[in-house]
Amino acid sequence: MKNNYSSSTAFSSKESKRNLKRIITAFVVLIFLLPFNNKAQVKTIRDFAPADKGLRMSFFVSAAGFGGLTSPQFYYEQKKLQVFAGPVLQKGFKHLSGGMFGCEYSVTGTEQKRDNDWATYEYATNMQLFFFANAIVQRTALLSKMNADIEERVALREGTPIGIVRLKTLELYGGFGVRVNCLKSLKWIGSIGIGGYYTAKNSYNLYREKTALGIILNTGLSWSFNTNQNN
Repeated sequence: MKNNYSSSTAFSSKESKRNLKRIITAFVVLIFLLPFNNKAQVKTIRDFAPADKGLRMSFFVSAAGFGGLTSPQFYYEQKKLQVFAGPVLQKGFKHLSGGMFGCEYSVTGTEQKRDNDWATYEYATNMQLFFFANAIVQRTALLSKMNADIEERVALREGTPIGIVRLKTLELYGGFGVRVNCLKSLKWIGSIGIGGYYTAKNSYNLYREKTALGIILNTGLSWSFNTNQNN
């Protein structure tokens, strides 16, 4: 009886895991398909424009002390929410150090227009104010030249040379910014936020703080694939 019970329990556990995987898979597929299910909605009144996709190029400086960073990104926007993600590059696109992802929510800068089918859409105007939250995950980040020089001077003074420093960090920021239409599909983006970073344990004995608060300054451009969004 004991063997039968244990085997039935194992079978039940395996079946539960399969069901959990099916539920998670179905949920992910549903979330992915929702933005593209516009045909199932009523066509008379809509409170949002068709989904917008495009590319962004961000140039930013954060509190972690890695200098100027670049992040080419892909974005997806619907209603007033935009989500984006992309790699983080250093040394003029030569060094891949990590990744960045986040979201922006527009609070001003929209107006309603009607199309030929008398459907009402909400379009972006020439300037938008938004709030944002983002995360930066660094796996092999290099210190900026100024911070590297400070570490080298401290290391020489203490007699413990450190060589090239590569750090793993997690950064979280939130703040606000603006988007300004430059051309039909081109926008300039500028933002400022506050947050901080956490540095994973490493073998370097650095003068730099392992955890600290600070700001992030970002500027960049975005290019929309949807050329008809502002018509």
